[in-house]
Amino acid sequence: MKNIVLTGYMGSGKSTVGKAIAKDLSFHFIDMDNVINDRCGMSIQQIFDRFGEEYFRDLETEVTADIAKNKFSVIATGGGVVLREKNLELLRQNGYIFFLDTPLEVIENRMSLLAGRPLLMGKSPVQVQKHFNERKPFYENHDFRIDTSHKKLSEVMAEVVAIYKREQQIK
Repeated sequence: MKNIVLTGYMGSGKSTVGKAIAKDLSFHFIDMDNVINDRCGMSIQQIFDRFGEEYFRDLETEVTADIAKNKFSVIATGGGVVLREKNLELLRQNGYIFFLDTPLEVIENRMSLLAGRPLLMGKSPVQVQKHFNERKPFYENHDFRIDTSHKKLSEVMAEVVAIYKREQQIK
């Protein structure tokens, strides 16, 4: 059975939705950011501060290659994993990529939860909007788009699970 891979902008609900889906399907849940933290023994913010974004992106690709081999997993990717086509190719080999399309207004309401996100540190709302707009086209490389607007966690989860089960029957 293929993995479920969740992409989306930071704060789109990948980890929250992913945990719920994993529990529902009795799959493993993998949070890529946590894997990177564990592997390096430091936070993503510390990695950015010490080594820079390019180093982090290389590390992210290494982790992507490793976790893409898993089975029966729900993978919550980091918000920037989509910036490298290679990452999506690796994840797609054994998974369906679901884009959690969450409007920036919803994400802004969650901003207090985004403390410590290196790419948002010290950014004004205008700068966050610009960053969001720059990232948006990269998320279009997905298998399925889930519009999370005005939906409860249970509704988003049910939609992903229904699509996944349908696709597994087709294969």
